[in-house]
Amino acid sequence: MSERRLDMRVNEPSHVGRARALAVEAAKRAGLSEDSVGQVALAASELASNLVKHAVDGMLLAQHAPGRLNLVTVDRGPGMRDPKRCLTDGFSTAGSMGTGMGAIRRAADFFDLYSLRDKGTAVLARWLEGGADAGAAGIVLPAPGESACGDGWRVADDGRRVTAVLIDGSGHGRAAEAAAASALRVVDESPFVRPLDMLELMRERIAQTRGAAAAVVAIDREAGVLRFAGVGNIVVKVHEPGAEHSVQLVSSPGIVGHRAQRHRPVETLREWTTETMVIMNTDGISQRWSLADWPGVRAVDPLLLGALILWQANRLRDDAGVLVLAGNGGGR
Repeated sequence: MSERRLDMRVNEPSHVGRARALAVEAAKRAGLSEDSVGQVALAASELASNLVKHAVDGMLLAQHAPGRLNLVTVDRGPGMRDPKRCLTDGFSTAGSMGTGMGAIRRAADFFDLYSLRDKGTAVLARWLEGGADAGAAGIVLPAPGESACGDGWRVADDGRRVTAVLIDGSGHGRAAEAAAASALRVVDESPFVRPLDMLELMRERIAQTRGAAAAVVAIDREAGVLRFAGVGNIVVKVHEPGAEHSVQLVSSPGIVGHRAQRHRPVETLREWTTETMVIMNTDGISQRWSLADWPGVRAVDPLLLGALILWQANRLRDDAGVLVLAGNGGGR
């Protein structure tokens, strides 16, 4: 699974109409029904209006795939004093009628919200028409000033096995995007080979590009085993229930596709349970974040968690990507 995206910063009233148009475009590309497109337009207007009225440094992102659309907003503050009360019709802090969040929740097939005072808010509205909700979620953003993104992801799931791959094409811009796209085609063609074999296939495929960092996680649900192999500076952390700290899986140094690769990748095996969470991020994300910074965040939808990390910890100078696998290979 992968999804295409449209995104924009939202920080002034004129951006509301543009955000609505962006969301409608994504909904139509996803092939949603006319009625659903109308609901998406309503939700996008409300979400963007909330960013303008209440938020600092807000962004709206629309992810789309056939029969599926995610609208996500994230900001860097000030956060909600009482998120549950904000979902109640009639509640407002800006002198409006106070029906925004409730209307968004009713318009969407799925809705989730996380907010922390003095930190920020993330909101997800999802529409599904004939597309299954695969659970695991990735989200990427290009470097500031770029439209092409060299970070990309894939998730394949056949019910018994899950493969999750995060790619960071070297540099940024079109050449980085091309390198990442070539590597991800390997996943599309051979989704359930072992991680070391997948890295080797990628090495052969992208040898004529500028190369990429790659991280491959393969889960066998029946055996309860997680396999990992990676090359380059993508960070992969395993979060176990009740554990105070995460465990970082070790990648080999280098760049996939470079013929002068000195270090052979190694494969790591770990136990996998339905309570295990894996979070992967490219180097466009600062390492100064922790799930402990956001109480209760493990309970939210994986895409919402990914969006929160992406925006709160974004270095804002490179492509950035996050991939989350939460429990049994996915979340909701």
